[in-house]
Amino acid sequence: MSGFVLIKGKLDNNIVNYQSSKYLVENLEHNDLFIQRRTIKKFLDDKVFKQNDEYLIVIEGVIFNKLELIEKYEKDNFFETIIEMYKKNGETFFNEFRGSFSGIFVDKKNSKQLIYTDHIGSKLVFYYKNEGNIVVASDLNLLIKILKQNNLNYNLDLVGVYSILTFGFMMDDFTLISEVKKVFSGEYISIIDNEFKRNKYHKFERNELKNYNEKEIIGKLDELFKKATKYQVDKNKEYGYLNLAPLSAGYDTRMMNIQLREVGEKEIYNITYSETDNNDEKIPKKLARYWKNHFLFKALDNGLSLFNIDEIVKRNMGVVYYAGGGQVYDSFSLLNFEKFGIVHTGMLGDGYPEYSGNYQVGNFISSKKLINKLEKYIDNKIFDEDSEIFLTYNRGFNGMNMGQPLLLQEYTETYTPFQNVEWLEYYLSIPQNKRRNRYIQFEWLKKLYPKEAQYPINGRKINERKIKILNKEKTVKEILQYILKKLKLSSERKGMNPLEYWYKNNLDLKLYFENYYKENIVRIKNNLELKEDIELLYKGNMLEKIQVLSLLAAIKLYFDEV
Repeated sequence: MSGFVLIKGKLDNNIVNYQSSKYLVENLEHNDLFIQRRTIKKFLDDKVFKQNDEYLIVIEGVIFNKLELIEKYEKDNFFETIIEMYKKNGETFFNEFRGSFSGIFVDKKNSKQLIYTDHIGSKLVFYYKNEGNIVVASDLNLLIKILKQNNLNYNLDLVGVYSILTFGFMMDDFTLISEVKKVFSGEYISIIDNEFKRNKYHKFERNELKNYNEKEIIGKLDELFKKATKYQVDKNKEYGYLNLAPLSAGYDTRMMNIQLREVGEKEIYNITYSETDNNDEKIPKKLARYWKNHFLFKALDNGLSLFNIDEIVKRNMGVVYYAGGGQVYDSFSLLNFEKFGIVHTGMLGDGYPEYSGNYQVGNFISSKKLINKLEKYIDNKIFDEDSEIFLTYNRGFNGMNMGQPLLLQEYTETYTPFQNVEWLEYYLSIPQNKRRNRYIQFEWLKKLYPKEAQYPINGRKINERKIKILNKEKTVKEILQYILKKLKLSSERKGMNPLEYWYKNNLDLKLYFENYYKENIVRIKNNLELKEDIELLYKGNMLEKIQVLSLLAAIKLYFDEV
């Protein structure tokens, strides 16, 4: 994983001479600090790795407003700009950055180290601390390797375990390892004279607008989205890269692609991956033809992307179940990324509206069978906060955003205006009843981009009439499909990734799952309760099987047995 590692204290350092043709590898040292970066060879002018007599600075990722900040603080380069930002704004200076980033800042005179990630936690940073020894790393695999080399013990974290088996991803700052935590979205770690503290520098909240004017709101959403899109496009222009933008049948990627054209981009490369003959193949193909975009399609038929459990879990480090990452890797690993820069995604654009309203957290859980075990290991108050904000941070940033974006960081950088700080803060200020069921987003599309609104979204026309049944609004078509499914008269081969259909109809996949399960369930030797829970969940549906295999693969990777 592209990023950095920091070692502080009296630990054996066996990585100082690490070399790689894939990454740019460099080292910095100061007193008892050793820092190494292993970064992909893209956007290098954004990635600071430098020290002087007073400060040491490391930045991983892309800073969209880098040039604006250099001009604002009247400095000649980014390194000097960051120092000036720190002097004027204090230890949360990075709150002014916009982009996908993480970093280290060392104030040598005051013996202070700051370790941070961006507002949405798109760049993973893990940390371990024990008896004056600290290890910080973008790559959990590397962090664990350092612990093993120094004979430092670590244990399975049951909150992490039941997060995967329930949500399908890690909640809050948890990992599968009790002694290792993750720097959470909008937070940073400060180390001052060996005092270690978790701090928050930003949090998204719902500060509702006092006056609702739909025309003004749509205009403001569009204005902020355009500005954020231009940030991404200009960053590619700065480095001479082409624009790659995934395209699905949903609203999210459609708006992303609309805005790319709105800011003047003509050469756009779309990539789509899904089951063939479904909406996620048919609709993107029509849109790409209408826009005159380049179009690439990768079929997911037969679940062939699921035959790579160990490979994907090593890449996602066990923070989320492997199936989504498997599809991304299956599709994008075939591309040569040399000419492509920022991948313009629509991540969470279809997710936020789901959270708007009186939704229960339980409605967004992959499996409820073991939810009582999760409550057993964690303070229940985590479920009591504003459900929309909880879901935005956890299901959104910790879950969905750890699929496609995390896997693509191996090749390049990704971002979306849906995660831009100003856009998201404004969106959350719109009354919930106007955001529910994508109302304001569909109005935005219809009013400003009526031609694109004519194409169905996930197979459904925007203005299609809905009927309220059991407090849920469904179209007549959806109700008919539900009835046919219950009567077992409809095809199971529906949607972008029909997991149950693949498992039922591809014997090789079924045998692969069964063999992997049998070979690895034996690793659970010392916790009978956990083993029984895993056995129970594996008897469930396809997604529950995937959750179980993802956990077993992570245990195999980090523990061998537990």
